[in-house]
Amino acid sequence: IDAIQAVKKYGNLANLIFVDPPYPDFDNGVKFIQKLAPIARVGTILVWEIENIAHNMPNLDDDWEVLRDKKYGRARFLVLRRTSK
Repeated sequence: IDAIQAVKKYGNLANLIFVDPPYPDFDNGVKFIQKLAPIARVGTILVWEIENIAHNMPNLDDDWEVLRDKKYGRARFLVLRRTSK
């Protein structure tokens, strides 16, 4: 199934999630994370790979804490932790 559809089924079971949508699909990563926020357990770690270009950090409210924001060549990795319900 599609990753966004899988959130309902598996989102509350995982405590480590890797998100790597195709670079042109930045919005799909945002949608995935927004859909995951209400059901992810507090403390869940999410590693999100995006293209290292001028994407603004999406509004994640207080649901996610940015632990790390690292750039490696063309890739940018955001390491997030679920902070509240």
